[in-house]
Amino acid sequence: FLSLTQVTMSSEETEQKIEKKLMDDTNKNDNENNDNTKKVNSCSKNNRKRKFEEMDNDKTIESMNELSICNEPPTKKQKKSKNKDKNTKTKKKKRGWSEEEERLYREGLELYGRDWKLLASHVGNNRNAASIRSHSQVYFLKLLSQNKLLPNKVLESGNGYTLGGNPLNKYSSIAIRHFGSADNVPMLDGVVSDQEAAEKNKRPTKIKGNDNKKKQKGKKKRKRKKNDYDEDDDLFTYNNMSTTTTTTTIKRRTTRKRNKKTTRIGLHESDPYGLRTDIENYLEYTGDKQPFNIIYSRSALLIADIHSHLCRSVEIMGLLGGKYERDTNTLYILKCYPVREEEQHEQTVSADPTNHFEITQEIRNKDNMELIGWYHSHPCFENYPSNTDCFQHYQHKYDDESISPYIGLIISSWSTNDIINGKSHFRFFNCIKEFNDNYIPLQLDINKTIISQNDNKLKLLFKQIENLINRYSQNKYDIFRTDFGEIWDRNTKLNRGQKLLQSIKYHLMIDDNDGLNEQEINQFVERIENLFLEKSEIWWLTNKPQQQPVTDSNSDNCVEKENKNILN
Repeated sequence: FLSLTQVTMSSEETEQKIEKKLMDDTNKNDNENNDNTKKVNSCSKNNRKRKFEEMDNDKTIESMNELSICNEPPTKKQKKSKNKDKNTKTKKKKRGWSEEEERLYREGLELYGRDWKLLASHVGNNRNAASIRSHSQVYFLKLLSQNKLLPNKVLESGNGYTLGGNPLNKYSSIAIRHFGSADNVPMLDGVVSDQEAAEKNKRPTKIKGNDNKKKQKGKKKRKRKKNDYDEDDDLFTYNNMSTTTTTTTIKRRTTRKRNKKTTRIGLHESDPYGLRTDIENYLEYTGDKQPFNIIYSRSALLIADIHSHLCRSVEIMGLLGGKYERDTNTLYILKCYPVREEEQHEQTVSADPTNHFEITQEIRNKDNMELIGWYHSHPCFENYPSNTDCFQHYQHKYDDESISPYIGLIISSWSTNDIINGKSHFRFFNCIKEFNDNYIPLQLDINKTIISQNDNKLKLLFKQIENLINRYSQNKYDIFRTDFGEIWDRNTKLNRGQKLLQSIKYHLMIDDNDGLNEQEINQFVERIENLFLEKSEIWWLTNKPQQQPVTDSNSDNCVEKENKNILN
């Protein structure tokens, strides 16, 4: 019996032991699975850490390359260039003074004297006190060169030709710069001669041999900061970083060793339509006379005058033909050649290249003359050359002006200041190039004018005027053509047709006994008037004239006509 009970107990125990083992095995398997998942997660985390560390290392290396850590920290010039880029200020473009501003400026001098702020507010047009002071200094010296006194209101604060009213020392740098030398300065009230005071006020000149010594005495050398890395050829190990890395890098070139090519922008690109009101004579700018004399035929430039009046608000252009005598340095303008326009605008005009070539061949081969210049009009603004005009003029100049000079002519047709007489103004100019890409305009003076009495030349001139009127009577010029019935000036009540005829009369008249007399001039102008009246439907859109054109029985001879010139 005991044995049986023991057997049953042992069987039960074995079953329990088996169950425990099974439970233990299942628990072990679960634990092993959990451990495996933990290992996998830990591996992924480690991979992520590695990737982030590698990315951080790449970023640090790139940033260090940018800062030129390889054997070379950022230089002072690099730091200054960064600061300059942050604090860059765009410089204002210089602009000249218009005639209206000049009139207000001189009026303000009579009212306010040397009170620059009130004078700037009087002139307006964004002129500040600084620009008024700089303009005043130039104007005062200009009055001195003309032996004129200062305005009365300016004299109240001092009779000196300076901004403060103190007497101008003729040995000062500004006087010598303007007049060339102290001997050329006129000795008027407000000018003194004190050479010792001028030498004391001069800036000290630099001595080449002592430059290095002065720098050593004045400035102490700053110790250069040590780099944060140890150099070993191209390998470097960063000490301040928690993770050390070794890589190979290439030395970056310093900006000191580079040859920087600075691109300069000329005024013809930055401000192409800016007028050069700062134009000067040869004597004022260079101190010498202009290199050649100019004599032009008034009857020849009559073509350019009529040509500039045929378009109301767009520019026209043409070429100048003549001869140059090297023995006497005299340039003769004998004929004008209108050129067909490829494009026309209020501020620019471009010639048809084919017609330009044909005319140059006609000047040289047919007429046996030289191409000595060009002309164009400024119908809407003053006849100062623009920056584009200076650039274009310089591009077409000959290499040696002493052999073949080349000049420019600008005509103020509808923008002339002579409102009473209506005469257009001629401005001859030339250009020279500065050390940079800017061009300086220089005004040319006319020595003498002539009018030819040759009947054959007058016939050719009249034929050329007739061809010019016929060309601009075509349909393609309808949008540009001048309406001669339109009122040009409200005060004088002159229409544009009357203004043109008065300008023609003025340029044909001369003071001496040479050329045409008054009767011949009136007859010639009347014949030109009849050419327009024959096509009055084209040239008069408003206020059409009541008078019909008078037909010439003998067009070759100038016959006095009874009908007077009336253009309503």
